[in-house]
Amino acid sequence: MFDARQLKRWKIDQQRLPSGSTVLFQRLSVWARYRWYIVAGVTLLVVQAALIVGLLVHRAQRQRAQRALAERLRFETLLAELSAALLTQRTAEIDREIERMLERVGEEMDFDRAVLAERLEGTNAARVTHSWTRVGIAAVPVRFEGTTFPWIVSRLAGGEPVHVPHLEALPAEAALDRRSFDQAGVRSSRPSRSSCRERWSVPWRSAACAANGSGPPS
Repeated sequence: MFDARQLKRWKIDQQRLPSGSTVLFQRLSVWARYRWYIVAGVTLLVVQAALIVGLLVHRAQRQRAQRALAERLRFETLLAELSAALLTQRTAEIDREIERMLERVGEEMDFDRAVLAERLEGTNAARVTHSWTRVGIAAVPVRFEGTTFPWIVSRLAGGEPVHVPHLEALPAEAALDRRSFDQAGVRSSRPSRSSCRERWSVPWRSAACAANGSGPPS
Protein backbone atom coordinates (compact mmCIF):
# COMPACT_ATOMS: atom_id res chain seq x y z
CA MET A 1 0.00 0.00 0.00
CA PHE A 2 1.25 3.47 -0.84
CA ASP A 3 0.30 6.96 0.26
CA ALA A 4 -0.57 9.15 -2.73
CA ARG A 5 0.54 12.25 -0.81
CA GLN A 6 4.01 10.88 -0.27
CA LEU A 7 4.28 9.73 -3.86
CA LYS A 8 3.44 13.24 -4.96
CA ARG A 9 5.89 14.73 -2.45
CA TRP A 10 8.74 12.61 -3.75
CA LYS A 11 7.59 12.91 -7.33
CA ILE A 12 7.21 9.18 -7.86
CA ASP A 13 5.09 8.17 -10.84
CA GLN A 14 2.33 5.76 -9.85
CA GLN A 15 2.90 3.81 -13.06
CA ARG A 16 6.29 2.71 -11.66
CA LEU A 17 4.66 0.98 -8.69
CA PRO A 18 4.45 -2.84 -8.62
CA SER A 19 1.36 -4.34 -10.18
CA GLY A 20 -1.46 -4.83 -7.70
CA SER A 21 -0.34 -1.93 -5.52
CA THR A 22 -3.01 0.03 -3.65
CA VAL A 23 -2.68 3.80 -3.50
CA LEU A 24 -4.44 5.54 -0.63
CA PHE A 25 -5.51 9.17 -0.16
CA GLN A 26 -5.77 9.91 -3.89
CA ARG A 27 -7.38 13.17 -4.90
CA LEU A 28 -9.79 12.51 -7.74
CA SER A 29 -10.02 15.08 -10.52
CA VAL A 30 -13.26 16.87 -11.36
CA TRP A 31 -13.61 14.71 -14.47
CA ALA A 32 -13.06 11.49 -12.49
CA ARG A 33 -15.62 12.51 -9.87
CA TYR A 34 -18.34 13.98 -12.07
CA ARG A 35 -17.68 12.41 -15.47
CA TRP A 36 -21.17 11.02 -15.99
CA TYR A 37 -22.82 14.23 -14.80
CA ILE A 38 -20.70 16.21 -17.28
CA VAL A 39 -21.50 13.78 -20.12
CA ALA A 40 -25.23 13.96 -19.32
CA GLY A 41 -25.14 17.76 -19.16
CA VAL A 42 -23.29 18.15 -22.45
CA THR A 43 -25.65 15.67 -24.13
CA LEU A 44 -28.66 17.62 -22.85
CA LEU A 45 -27.21 20.89 -24.15
CA VAL A 46 -26.55 19.37 -27.60
CA VAL A 47 -30.09 17.97 -27.80
CA GLN A 48 -31.55 21.28 -26.68
CA ALA A 49 -29.48 23.20 -29.23
CA ALA A 50 -30.61 20.81 -32.01
CA LEU A 51 -34.26 21.31 -31.00
CA ILE A 52 -33.86 25.09 -31.01
CA VAL A 53 -32.23 25.04 -34.46
CA GLY A 54 -35.00 22.77 -35.77
CA LEU A 55 -37.67 25.11 -34.40
CA LEU A 56 -35.96 28.14 -35.96
CA VAL A 57 -35.71 26.41 -39.35
CA HIS A 58 -39.35 25.35 -39.15
CA ARG A 59 -40.37 28.90 -38.23
CA ALA A 60 -38.42 30.36 -41.16
CA GLN A 61 -39.99 27.86 -43.57
CA ARG A 62 -43.47 28.64 -42.26
CA GLN A 63 -42.88 32.38 -42.61
CA ARG A 64 -41.69 31.92 -46.20
CA ALA A 65 -44.76 29.80 -46.97
CA GLN A 66 -47.04 32.42 -45.41
CA ARG A 67 -45.41 35.21 -47.40
CA ALA A 68 -45.69 33.20 -50.63
CA LEU A 69 -49.35 32.42 -49.91
CA ALA A 70 -50.11 36.06 -49.09
CA GLU A 71 -48.40 37.23 -52.29
CA ARG A 72 -50.25 34.64 -54.35
CA LEU A 73 -53.58 35.67 -52.83
CA ARG A 74 -52.79 39.31 -53.47
CA PHE A 75 -51.87 38.57 -57.07
CA GLU A 76 -55.01 36.52 -57.76
CA THR A 77 -57.22 39.12 -56.06
CA LEU A 78 -55.66 41.83 -58.21
CA LEU A 79 -56.21 39.79 -61.38
CA ALA A 80 -59.86 39.18 -60.45
CA GLU A 81 -60.38 42.87 -59.76
CA LEU A 82 -58.79 43.93 -63.04
CA SER A 83 -60.66 41.28 -65.02
CA ALA A 84 -63.96 42.53 -63.61
CA ALA A 85 -63.04 46.10 -64.51
CA LEU A 86 -62.11 45.01 -68.05
CA LEU A 87 -65.62 43.69 -68.68
CA THR A 88 -67.05 47.19 -68.38
CA GLN A 89 -64.72 48.72 -70.98
CA ARG A 90 -65.73 49.56 -74.53
CA THR A 91 -64.20 47.48 -77.30
CA ALA A 92 -62.18 50.41 -78.65
CA GLU A 93 -60.49 50.87 -75.28
CA ILE A 94 -59.74 47.22 -74.53
CA ASP A 95 -56.12 47.25 -75.71
CA ARG A 96 -55.30 50.42 -73.80
CA GLU A 97 -57.01 49.10 -70.67
CA ILE A 98 -55.09 45.80 -70.87
CA GLU A 99 -51.81 47.72 -71.00
CA ARG A 100 -52.87 49.75 -67.96
CA MET A 101 -53.79 46.53 -66.19
CA LEU A 102 -50.38 45.00 -66.91
CA GLU A 103 -48.68 48.14 -65.67
CA ARG A 104 -50.71 48.05 -62.45
CA VAL A 105 -49.88 44.38 -61.93
CA GLY A 106 -46.19 45.10 -62.45
CA GLU A 107 -46.12 48.13 -60.16
CA GLU A 108 -48.20 46.69 -57.32
CA MET A 109 -46.51 43.27 -57.35
CA ASP A 110 -43.00 44.71 -57.93
CA PHE A 111 -42.52 42.82 -61.21
CA ASP A 112 -40.12 43.96 -63.92
CA ARG A 113 -42.28 42.74 -66.79
CA ALA A 114 -45.91 41.76 -67.27
CA VAL A 115 -46.85 40.00 -70.51
CA LEU A 116 -50.10 38.83 -72.08
CA ALA A 117 -49.41 36.19 -74.71
CA GLU A 118 -51.76 34.25 -76.96
CA ARG A 119 -51.05 30.67 -77.90
CA LEU A 120 -50.73 30.21 -81.64
CA GLU A 121 -53.24 27.66 -82.85
CA GLY A 122 -51.74 24.34 -83.88
CA THR A 123 -48.36 25.15 -82.35
CA ASN A 124 -46.68 25.07 -78.98
CA ALA A 125 -45.66 28.71 -79.27
CA ALA A 126 -47.24 31.92 -77.98
CA ARG A 127 -47.33 35.42 -79.44
CA VAL A 128 -47.13 38.45 -77.17
CA THR A 129 -50.22 40.62 -77.63
CA HIS A 130 -49.66 43.11 -74.83
CA SER A 131 -46.74 43.80 -72.50
CA TRP A 132 -45.43 46.20 -69.90
CA THR A 133 -41.77 46.58 -68.97
CA ARG A 134 -40.24 48.61 -66.18
CA VAL A 135 -37.94 51.45 -67.21
CA GLY A 136 -34.39 50.21 -67.65
CA ILE A 137 -35.42 46.57 -68.21
CA ALA A 138 -34.96 44.91 -71.60
CA ALA A 139 -38.19 44.33 -73.54
CA VAL A 140 -39.61 40.83 -73.93
CA PRO A 141 -39.49 38.95 -77.24
CA VAL A 142 -42.65 39.05 -79.36
CA ARG A 143 -42.84 35.26 -79.50
CA PHE A 144 -42.25 32.47 -76.98
CA GLU A 145 -41.45 28.99 -78.15
CA GLY A 146 -42.94 26.13 -76.16
CA THR A 147 -39.70 24.20 -76.58
CA THR A 148 -37.94 26.89 -74.50
CA PHE A 149 -40.26 26.45 -71.49
CA PRO A 150 -41.72 22.95 -72.01
CA TRP A 151 -42.59 22.25 -68.37
CA ILE A 152 -44.41 25.55 -67.81
CA VAL A 153 -46.21 25.39 -71.17
CA SER A 154 -47.42 21.85 -70.49
CA ARG A 155 -48.84 22.86 -67.11
CA LEU A 156 -50.53 25.95 -68.49
CA ALA A 157 -51.97 23.95 -71.38
CA GLY A 158 -53.43 21.57 -68.80
CA GLY A 159 -55.06 24.42 -66.90
CA GLU A 160 -52.69 24.16 -63.93
CA PRO A 161 -51.39 27.31 -62.20
CA VAL A 162 -47.63 27.89 -62.14
CA HIS A 163 -45.78 29.80 -59.43
CA VAL A 164 -42.00 30.05 -59.49
CA PRO A 165 -40.92 32.08 -56.41
CA HIS A 166 -37.28 31.42 -57.34
CA LEU A 167 -35.54 29.32 -59.96
CA GLU A 168 -34.37 26.74 -57.40
CA ALA A 169 -38.06 25.90 -56.80
CA LEU A 170 -38.38 24.43 -60.30
CA PRO A 171 -38.44 20.60 -60.31
CA ALA A 172 -35.79 18.47 -61.98
CA GLU A 173 -37.97 17.94 -65.06
CA ALA A 174 -37.98 21.74 -65.59
CA ALA A 175 -34.22 21.95 -66.12
CA LEU A 176 -34.66 23.43 -69.61
CA ASP A 177 -37.11 26.04 -68.28
CA ARG A 178 -34.60 26.97 -65.57
CA ARG A 179 -31.81 27.45 -68.12
CA SER A 180 -34.07 29.59 -70.31
CA PHE A 181 -35.05 31.78 -67.34
CA ASP A 182 -31.41 32.07 -66.31
CA GLN A 183 -30.34 33.13 -69.79
CA ALA A 184 -33.09 35.79 -69.80
CA GLY A 185 -31.99 37.11 -66.40
CA VAL A 186 -35.28 36.11 -64.74
CA ARG A 187 -35.24 35.12 -61.06
CA SER A 188 -38.98 34.49 -60.46
CA SER A 189 -42.17 34.12 -62.49
CA ARG A 190 -45.89 33.65 -62.00
CA PRO A 191 -47.53 32.58 -65.29
CA SER A 192 -51.30 32.12 -65.34
CA ARG A 193 -53.73 30.98 -68.02
CA SER A 194 -56.95 32.59 -69.17
CA SER A 195 -59.60 30.34 -70.69
CA CYS A 196 -60.57 33.07 -73.14
CA ARG A 197 -58.73 32.30 -76.40
CA GLU A 198 -56.12 30.51 -74.29
CA ARG A 199 -54.09 33.54 -73.28
CA TRP A 200 -51.21 33.42 -70.84
CA SER A 201 -50.34 36.20 -68.44
CA VAL A 202 -46.67 36.04 -67.47
CA PRO A 203 -45.36 38.54 -64.89
CA TRP A 204 -41.79 38.04 -63.71
CA ARG A 205 -38.90 39.58 -61.82
CA SER A 206 -35.45 39.76 -63.30
CA ALA A 207 -32.18 38.87 -61.62
CA ALA A 208 -30.74 42.27 -62.52
CA CYS A 209 -33.44 44.09 -60.60
CA ALA A 210 -32.94 41.80 -57.62
CA ALA A 211 -29.22 42.48 -57.50
CA ASN A 212 -29.01 46.15 -58.46
CA GLY A 213 -32.49 47.55 -57.99
CA SER A 214 -32.85 48.28 -61.70
CA GLY A 215 -31.18 47.81 -65.02
CA PRO A 216 -31.45 45.31 -67.86
CA PRO A 217 -30.58 41.69 -67.24
CA SER A 218 -27.08 40.60 -68.09
